[in-house]
Amino acid sequence: MAGKISRVIVGMLVLALFAYLAYLVRPLFQWTIVNIFFVNFWFWVLCLPLLALATWLARVRFRGSGQSKAERRKAVVRIRLLWFATLAPLIIVFAVFSGAWTSTRMLNDISFATKSGVADTSLVRYMPYEVAFSYANSKQDDPTKRVGEMHAVQVGDDLLWIAPLTPNGMVNYFSDKQSGVVTVDSDGNVTVIKNTFQKAEHIGITDNLQWSFAGLHFLSRVPEVYYLPAGAEVLGIAPYVSFRLSFPVTVPYWGGVFVIHDDGSIEDLTPEQAMADPRLAGARLFPEVLARRYSEAYAYKNGIANVWFKHQDQPVIPEIAGPNQMPYLLPTTDGQKWVTLTEPYGPSQAVFKVLTIDAHTGKAEVSDLSKDNLIGPQKAYDFAKTRLTGYVWRDSEGGTYLLIEPRPIVRSGKLFWLYNITTFEYAGGGLFVVVDASTASVVSFSDRASFDLWLRTGALATEPDTETSRQELLDRIQKALDELQGLIKELEGTK
Repeated sequence: MAGKISRVIVGMLVLALFAYLAYLVRPLFQWTIVNIFFVNFWFWVLCLPLLALATWLARVRFRGSGQSKAERRKAVVRIRLLWFATLAPLIIVFAVFSGAWTSTRMLNDISFATKSGVADTSLVRYMPYEVAFSYANSKQDDPTKRVGEMHAVQVGDDLLWIAPLTPNGMVNYFSDKQSGVVTVDSDGNVTVIKNTFQKAEHIGITDNLQWSFAGLHFLSRVPEVYYLPAGAEVLGIAPYVSFRLSFPVTVPYWGGVFVIHDDGSIEDLTPEQAMADPRLAGARLFPEVLARRYSEAYAYKNGIANVWFKHQDQPVIPEIAGPNQMPYLLPTTDGQKWVTLTEPYGPSQAVFKVLTIDAHTGKAEVSDLSKDNLIGPQKAYDFAKTRLTGYVWRDSEGGTYLLIEPRPIVRSGKLFWLYNITTFEYAGGGLFVVVDASTASVVSFSDRASFDLWLRTGALATEPDTETSRQELLDRIQKALDELQGLIKELEGTK
């Protein structure tokens, strides 16, 4: 009896030690537990009893039953086939319906208020992502560092691209720290801000931010970390996504914001605390991935059947060539917004509905522009390439030029698409192309000054670099030549 008690005590101590060690290293398993098990919680709730039943029947029911070994083997095979036959439809149902179920549940958490028109953009992001990343890498001369993921951040009256300088190489990953951040402004000026972060991205192991985040909110996701200059300090800002159970799915929602300091301390703020924090006044706090997910969910406002079969009043988010997809972060006269310009379901490439989510508060709005006959970014891209005939585009044989990253500009309620012309090495992006979404007219600017003049006044400093303007110039030259020839003939006639 005493021996049994001793074994039970030893077993409990071993189990407690194992549980404590598992708790200490729980961040190692966080991705698997959250993304495979917790996000699919109800699927496993339904699956595990089936697995347990099959295991019990296979291991217990026929053990020592007096049947031959071959008979028991056949029985086990039949039970496992029954389990898979029961499980397969469950997998198919969840694979087909879970995304739609989640979208309809998400629409219960957020209300898209109807708004007429779209707020004017207050600032323009002159620098495309690809060019900014190329500039940052061209000025990065430390072989032990590399430029991390870039994010657009409004600082004063400028939109900067900011990225962390993270350790480069396996040894440095485990031994080095994040040494600061690199910024690229609208003119392409690259600045390195030295500010060593004790806990950061892309360093190992326990100093990695994801390790700390998992310890604070194990069942949440932190999809992005960006950096915000705040006086003499640079703060890391990490909005995170939490989940709630709503049978038969788990529903994502805005859980809060982590604020990371260079000494390794992390503040965990609720959305309300973050919005009220003076350090974060007007800053982007709502997660970009959640803004995209809510915009995708909006298509289900008329039900799942409508999305799958009828497609009435159904918006679709277009896929843009390049790494920077919608929603776009746009500074407007109403604050920073996550803006998604949708197209109607089907082959049309017109602007349909504009879905706007406040990047600071998460407030959602929708504007119906379906009656305005506006072209979308894909069709604007085609018009621009057709009219700008002086360039050999990369998708043509021997071409070197690219037309990249459509960004919406709204002036006095009128929508334009802004592109940049660059080479395939992304060496510079100072050539601006504007497409009027209502008329499809194309205007290009060879420098920032002429583009800024147009932004302020709508006036053109010089003739636009389009095929139409070149033809007009040729006509004027031909007319002048004709007049000159007439004068020559008159002079010859007077001799």
